[in-house]
Formats: sequence, structure tokens, C-alpha cells
Amino acid sequence: MKLSNIPLLNTFFFRSIFSSMLGQIFDTVGFIFLAFYSNISNDMIITMMICQYTVKVGYQIIIHPIMTRIVKWWKKVEGIDVVDAW
Repeated sequence: MKLSNIPLLNTFFFRSIFSSMLGQIFDTVGFIFLAFYSNISNDMIITMMICQYTVKVGYQIIIHPIMTRIVKWWKKVEGIDVVDAW
């Protein structure tokens, strides 16, 4: 499915990183807020959210090429490449 006329936006790398970034926003804000809201200052909470989000997205960007190769190898070994059709 073509999302845009811009080639970069149609790559798996962009789509997976963007979806991870979006999901990590909700995960990070929700977890930090619920876990630490009444225990530490708001400034520290915001700092923790920014740091945790940056580390999570940075890790995703670093590990993505490695995981893509592993998945391609595994699909080759199994001989199965299933795409769900809706």
C-alpha cells in the first residue's frame, strides 16, 4: 500500500520507527505519570519522560537493521512468508 508520493515514507524502516515512536509516547507518559506522579516533582517527571522516550526510540533505531536481517533469515529458514490479507 502506497502511503505517499515521498519514497522515504513508503519504506518499512520509516513506518516501523514512526509507529514505535507513537506507541512509546503513550507508554512512556502513562507509565511515568502513574508510577511517580505523587512521589517526585513535575520537573523530574518531565525529565524522566524525555530520557526514557529518547532511550527507547534510540534503541529501536539501532536494533531495527539487526532485527530485519534476523526476520529475513528466519523466513528463509522456515520457507514461510505470510502476509495477512484483509
